[in-house]
Amino acid sequence: MISLVGASNELPKEKEDLDALYDRFLLRYHVDPVSDGAFEKLLALRGDELPSVAAELQLTTEELRVIRASARGVEVPAETTELLKALKGWLAEQSIAVSDRRWRKVVGLLQVSAFTNGRSQVSIWDGWLLQHCLWEKPEQREAIAKWYEQRVGARDASDPARLGKIVGYWEAQLDNDRRTQAQARDARGRPLCRDATGARVPTPHGKRQKKNDGGDALYQVGREQATLAQLDRLSIDSDGKLRGDGYGSSFAHWDGRAAYLADPTNMVLELGELPPVMGPQHYSEAHVADRLAQVDALIADVDGHARGIDAKLVSLSEVIDSHLWIAPDFAEPARAGLKEAWRAAGVLRERLGHVRDGFDALPRLAEGSPDGDEHERPRDADGGALPRIPDGSPDDASAEADVADWDEGAIR
Repeated sequence: MISLVGASNELPKEKEDLDALYDRFLLRYHVDPVSDGAFEKLLALRGDELPSVAAELQLTTEELRVIRASARGVEVPAETTELLKALKGWLAEQSIAVSDRRWRKVVGLLQVSAFTNGRSQVSIWDGWLLQHCLWEKPEQREAIAKWYEQRVGARDASDPARLGKIVGYWEAQLDNDRRTQAQARDARGRPLCRDATGARVPTPHGKRQKKNDGGDALYQVGREQATLAQLDRLSIDSDGKLRGDGYGSSFAHWDGRAAYLADPTNMVLELGELPPVMGPQHYSEAHVADRLAQVDALIADVDGHARGIDAKLVSLSEVIDSHLWIAPDFAEPARAGLKEAWRAAGVLRERLGHVRDGFDALPRLAEGSPDGDEHERPRDADGGALPRIPDGSPDDASAEADVADWDEGAIR
């Protein structure tokens, strides 16, 4: 027997013990009722006329034997194997069962397709036939065909979805490196804190502005202490003296308000733990070099993925346009899908370029710093090293402010 063709008005139902027989029909084709446009031709048919096959399309028994024997030697590349593995997983998710017997026959069919098209290696384009081999119900064929069209040309090792997730990871890593804050240090590696004057000092304890129980900063007004909210209820005269009688300009809208509040002589000071001076984390050259090396490797993967798509576009023209088995209307959708994949690869490449530039621009540790980020030299907004901050802070012996016509009730 060379081949067996069967026809049925219905598919086997469950518990009819026909699964094994049904499984042996490798190629399946659902024939819809005659369309309205072809109905007239149906009515014109007479008798049991057999189809006529042109002589040049007929195969001899010897030619069939050669095809079968030669097809077994056709190579099945890793790309095709990965395609079938991915399809097997997807079919399982769709609850479409495919026996081991059928998978072996599928591979054999792909080898025959390649050999009869003059190739010694199976192409992923031969996989177009899979939609006619793996469905159990006719409506499943279209879903399989759609999966194949979306998947075709994308190797598992360079899956664009996988690459997109990795690019997203490195974008998040760059954002984290940029956001990370660390306590600034002086040239000797001592952590810096900010005292009441705003100066950076290499000591964790010193003079700081005192706060009340509610956490509000306190200011010295004569012999009294006032919060900012209380100061804003006062006025200030032309001599710059605070008043509680409403005479003069409102302190809250005074042009000199910011300078007054920043002057430590107007603050209530105490000795205590000083707040740290925080700034962007500075990184070692080794840290940045490692980041760049990993991003460069990913860029190489994306570039390789794009080159693979280019190769598929070339093979699309070389293989599909002259393929004996593939429907001619498949080429354009496949070409459009590959071009979209190529565009997406370009977007990934552009995103990675921004990531690489971002890592390369991270602030660095000062040259000669000990290994590790704990001895960084503080830097300014432009990345230049800040000058060393001298120890100490201004004295607060003259902290009392000038007050005229003081009304203690204005504070209380």
